[in-house]
Amino acid sequence: MKGLYEVMFGTAAVLVVAIWSQAVATTLDMPEVHLSSLTEECVRVVNYTESHDYSCQNLPKTYNHVWVK
Repeated sequence: MKGLYEVMFGTAAVLVVAIWSQAVATTLDMPEVHLSSLTEECVRVVNYTESHDYSCQNLPKTYNHVWVK
């Protein structure tokens, strides 16, 4: 039975690491939307992935807010 617990623990550890790494990768690839602190309107969008083609007219569903002057 000791071997079964080690296999289950190892499988759980691999699963946790896989989920964590996917979350980090998703966060790092998230576009940045620069918003004016005065008007709260979009100033520009920074795309970190080549497949992203977002702009102020085409905002992504999730993004990092960056307030600018």
